Amino acid sequence: MVDNDSYDIIMAQNLVYPRTKKEVTMGGGGGVVGEDDDRRGREEIEEIIPHRSPFLFLREVYDLVPGESGVGVFNPEDYPWITEGHFPGNEVVPGFITAEAMAQTGAVILLCQEEYEGRGVRLLGADKLKWRSPIVPDEAMVRLHVTIQKTRKVGDSVFGTATGKAFINREPKPAFSGEVKFALVNEGE
Repeated sequence: MVDNDSYDIIMAQNLVYPRTKKEVTMGGGGGVVGEDDDRRGREEIEEIIPHRSPFLFLREVYDLVPGESGVGVFNPEDYPWITEGHFPGNEVVPGFITAEAMAQTGAVILLCQEEYEGRGVRLLGADKLKWRSPIVPDEAMVRLHVTIQKTRKVGDSVFGTATGKAFINREPKPAFSGEVKFALVNEGE
């Protein structure tokens, strides 16, 4: 029998860091062979994408499938400046900060592939953006589920589209969803 406090911790762990397919296949949490292969921390993210503080919004990306999908973690409390003046007394994270964090997650998913190592990424557009509920600064975590929908090569550049949804804390419904268009370019272009 699990007491309520333990249940809450288990639920929070599964919602903030859901079990990966590898963990399920291997029979549960802990001690999974190669479990870090699908997770990139802040320092590793800085080796992959060019963004830096104060405009690098990701703490980590987990459940990473290079070139396909991943889950970025963004904590608005780490960036108190983003809500200064954005509705004083009723602060919310500006919507395009969430879209930028989603785009950064997509960049990690793409640029962690060996064939694109050292490339730059350019955001070309954002479509179908929907904000369903506000993200307030004291939210514990925002999980950005991002999937690369398509890519195509044109000369030395790669163009593509990614879709994503942002979930707050334990909420099962997304607070934000949208689509971004991007280009991978050789640095200096």
